[in-house]
Amino acid sequence: MKIGEITIVVEVVEDSPVFIDKYLIPLAVEIDRSEADVEYDGFIEEQIEELEVEIED
Repeated sequence: MKIGEITIVVEVVEDSPVFIDKYLIPLAVEIDRSEADVEYDGFIEEQIEELEVEIED
C-alpha cells in the first residue's frame, strides 16, 4: 500500500460478488477477496512461529 491510498476491509456474507462489484468497480478500485477464516488462521500461525523463535532465543 502506498502513501495516500485507502484500504477498506469488510467481512461480507454474500455468495455473489455482484453487489459489491456493481458499486466499487466504477471507482477504479482493486478488489481482493479471501476467506476470513483462512487469513485469520495464517495470522495465528505466524504469531505462534514468532513466539517459538523468541522462546528458543
